[in-house]
Amino acid sequence: MNFMSLNNFSYIKGSKPTINEFFISIGKKCGVKWNINKHIEKKETQLFDWLITDMNSVNKIINTQNINTLINKDTVKRSKTNPFGFTKQNARYYVTTLSKCESLHDVSSNHTNKQVNELIKRLIRRYNRLINLIKNNNLKIYFIRNGEITNMEKNIFINSIIKINPNCNFKLVECCDSIKQNSKYYKNINLNNFKLHNVKSDWKLSQYNWKSIINNIRYS
Repeated sequence: MNFMSLNNFSYIKGSKPTINEFFISIGKKCGVKWNINKHIEKKETQLFDWLITDMNSVNKIINTQNINTLINKDTVKRSKTNPFGFTKQNARYYVTTLSKCESLHDVSSNHTNKQVNELIKRLIRRYNRLINLIKNNNLKIYFIRNGEITNMEKNIFINSIIKINPNCNFKLVECCDSIKQNSKYYKNINLNNFKLHNVKSDWKLSQYNWKSIINNIRYS
């Protein structure tokens, strides 16, 4: 099947993935998760779905031996320089032990300590959910990131997953504006091939044909 046929592949909106497939967003913003929900299937929220993260933070979390040392009541703080999320109704929180890991949705602007504690518990719960998925040998996992990944970041991520579960069936999918070499555990999506004409960019990444992107991830 050539690239052109993949772009034209007919995808039925709302159809469920095969039973062993799992698509997981690993940042950097919310757009990938939104398109997973729209074009594949809504599932339980994963750790990075609605967070703003850099790849260094993703790798540090995947590599940690104790998530509680990274995420706790002393390390989850409200931003002083940019205190609000997308709206004035939400507060912006970040994790001080990570280079970039921000929550824009989870805590209201006039929050209580209880809401912050719930955020911490939620993040740790989602971390444990992610590790359990990686340890599941019956899944085929696609870790999808919108944005450039350096070779060092890519290698650290791949080796970290293998360290958690040497039998994990997975690919790291990098959606970016350049062409890179594919490998056993890595898939490049050149977003320039999927741009839609006359569609403005937004947080949902509407300027790209995500039906075709998903088919390319699955079948090429």
